[in-house]
Amino acid sequence: MTTIHLVLDNLRMHTGKQVQAWLAQHPRFVFHHPPVHCSWMNQVEQWFGILKRKRLRIADFAS
Repeated sequence: MTTIHLVLDNLRMHTGKQVQAWLAQHPRFVFHHPPVHCSWMNQVEQWFGILKRKRLRIADFAS
């Protein structure tokens, strides 16, 4: 059986008791979490920063 590694943020719902119980029943899945206060390691945060700098800075939104 192939192990599936998932990288998740540190949202509380990703580390709760129900999630831990599910992981215990599904050993194929392994969750990895980046260190807390380490947004530079989070690729999505980097993408949002680029998007904000290149596309959203000149936008004018009506609402």
